[in-house]
Amino acid sequence: MFESIKKFFVREQKGYITTTPSLSSTRYHPVPVDYGKLREIYENDPEIHTGINLLSEQVVGPGIYFEGDEADEAMMWAKEIQLDVILFDVVKTMLVYGNAYLQVIREGKKVSELRLLPPSTIRIITDSYGDIVRYIQQVGSTTIEFEADEIIHFKYDSIPGSPYGAGIIKPLVWLYDIRKTVTEDVGVIIEKYVSPRRLWKTPNETMARRLGEILQTIEPDEDIIVSCLLYTSPSPRDLSTSRMPSSA
Repeated sequence: MFESIKKFFVREQKGYITTTPSLSSTRYHPVPVDYGKLREIYENDPEIHTGINLLSEQVVGPGIYFEGDEADEAMMWAKEIQLDVILFDVVKTMLVYGNAYLQVIREGKKVSELRLLPPSTIRIITDSYGDIVRYIQQVGSTTIEFEADEIIHFKYDSIPGSPYGAGIIKPLVWLYDIRKTVTEDVGVIIEKYVSPRRLWKTPNETMARRLGEILQTIEPDEDIIVSCLLYTSPSPRDLSTSRMPSSA
């Protein structure tokens, strides 16, 4: 009876999961999002940064538990490789980028290390049915290939037809760009129109040009400090009346 049930569920794969099947038996999948932008948002937006960290703490916070005859041994292994710290970084990375990749490093049959790889460097190769064949890591001019069982791939909010997930920041990219532009524009408006305007009076056109050059180089909140060299020396005709230069 078990064999008949197994045959019912285990059938030959026929359907493609992509709308653009490749002529090749394998397909290279480029990353569909700008990881640099996602990182910028996570690092610079305090609300998003705090929210992702809190959510990661809630996911991993309850701790790690094992059941079965080898539960104690598994718990010792988890402490040895600091699995709780690794999982926190995995969850955080997955929420930011939609994907997290752990390289499985083995010593014999034992997993000796789980290494979190930068998701921006990883590309996925699948067969025509969507099964992952291998992973490719591209770092500069160096290319490293991993077999499918060498990588544990965590993904969030995956879409059928794509081997990649989508982080919770992705739908907020446009809003972040708008808010950033508005903030920058408001700063320019305040600097240009809200600050009181000044009328500078100089004795001649040469001194006016030199003062203008100084005003162009200072920051909005920076004081103006000039030396007497800003002013031309008084002519002999002026010596008889005053040696004090006119105020700028």
